[in-house]
Amino acid sequence: MQEENKVLIVVNPAADRQPAVERMATGAHDGQESSEVYLLLAADPSMTDTRANNEAVYRNDAWLAELQKLFEGSGIKVHTRISWSREWADSILYSAQHVGASYIMLSHPGVGNSGAFSDEFWYMLRHSPLPLTIVQSARPPQKRPVMVALDLQDKGLVDLNQRVFSAAKKAAEARGSELHLVNAYQDSMNYPDRGRLVNLTGLPNDQVHLRAGEVFKALVDVGQELDPDLVVVGTTRRTGFRAAMRGRKLGNILSSLEYDLLLVV
Repeated sequence: MQEENKVLIVVNPAADRQPAVERMATGAHDGQESSEVYLLLAADPSMTDTRANNEAVYRNDAWLAELQKLFEGSGIKVHTRISWSREWADSILYSAQHVGASYIMLSHPGVGNSGAFSDEFWYMLRHSPLPLTIVQSARPPQKRPVMVALDLQDKGLVDLNQRVFSAAKKAAEARGSELHLVNAYQDSMNYPDRGRLVNLTGLPNDQVHLRAGEVFKALVDVGQELDPDLVVVGTTRRTGFRAAMRGRKLGNILSSLEYDLLLVV
């Protein structure tokens, strides 16, 4: 069993399915997690049809009970919070802090839905102090590999790389999966030292993948070979003008990969 964590799962009450809740419940019954779960019912107003004739905006106690029932027999405590704030992202970040969450989980349509990344969604990604798991795959985990993207050539990312790799290693161990490292590089003059990567990570040589080009293209390329359950990437918090700009690299990753993503700050 893993160390106990408090997990905040964002539930879109207007959605028919809740993949993030299902993913957490499946992991709990498989013994991957020992957690206290908070289900936060909150809808992004910019992405929700709130007209009175939309049947999806009406939920009842039976609907909520079905979500909670997914955790029966897992030993996990399930709590419910309901937010009707129009500040969707801030309500998530506030709730995570209020309940002492270790990380946040939410569902997203994923590949082919890049237009569905609202300003609120980007705001949350850029301001969250906690790791975020974005469930955007309909497939349940089946001990397929975990892929982690690191940029070990950038000396300014040493601390972030350590956090990202640590999170990826924990995720792989919890799933009983192989961990594979993907390192993209732009300049052949700055070709990664494979031996150094093997020594730093402790991974076998065949689990270290070096690819020329953009990170998202490298992840797509290696992902086609490995068909992973989860991809782990790092992201930096932004402030001021940079916080208002959507991250091109992260956006490419989100809209190109069909796998669940763990974003580590």
